[in-house]
Amino acid sequence: EDDDGYRNKGFSLNAGLTPSSLFEANLALRYIDSVNDIDGFQADDVNARNHQRQLFINTELKGFLFNRQWQPTLSYSQSNIDRQNKDDRLAITDNLVRTFFDAKKEKFSFQNDFYFIPQNTLTIGYEIENERINNRGFTSFGDTSGFGNFVINQQTDTSRKTRAFFIQDQITVTNQLSLTLGVRHDDPNDFDSETTHRASLLYAIN
Repeated sequence: EDDDGYRNKGFSLNAGLTPSSLFEANLALRYIDSVNDIDGFQADDVNARNHQRQLFINTELKGFLFNRQWQPTLSYSQSNIDRQNKDDRLAITDNLVRTFFDAKKEKFSFQNDFYFIPQNTLTIGYEIENERINNRGFTSFGDTSGFGNFVINQQTDTSRKTRAFFIQDQITVTNQLSLTLGVRHDDPNDFDSETTHRASLLYAIN
């Protein structure tokens, strides 16, 4: 039997609002708070603990214009992860650990779906994505040789911002055959931009 302790609590919310036939608003939210007691290498380590908090948010505002032939969508999403590792030292030969990890990701998106041409869906959009990671702390290894402790420090703080533009055309050739063509251009701030293409053919078997 595993004697690890694990505690998990959280909540989630999904809400939508349609004030008129021209637009709707949606919100999705989820929060998780968990604590996990961690085993040692050969025996239970009563002081080793991992505490993690996670938050996910997604919102969107969607319009239905020109008899629903133009459907713009403005969306925002965010994810946050906060993790702490802690291990206290009971004896001089034990390890002492204090590490902290924080990560955040945000995305803004404006997407437009056009249905003006029969059997055709044209999608044009723009995205901005921000990412940041911060990792800090130290591990002090136990003194097993009589020469003192050996310490490893952690320090990472990095971020990235990416802008992207995309266009896609989905064409319904027949009731069973559809063609999708697309192109996407990504422009991150920390390395060269890149343009990718996509082409696919789908045949549905009845």
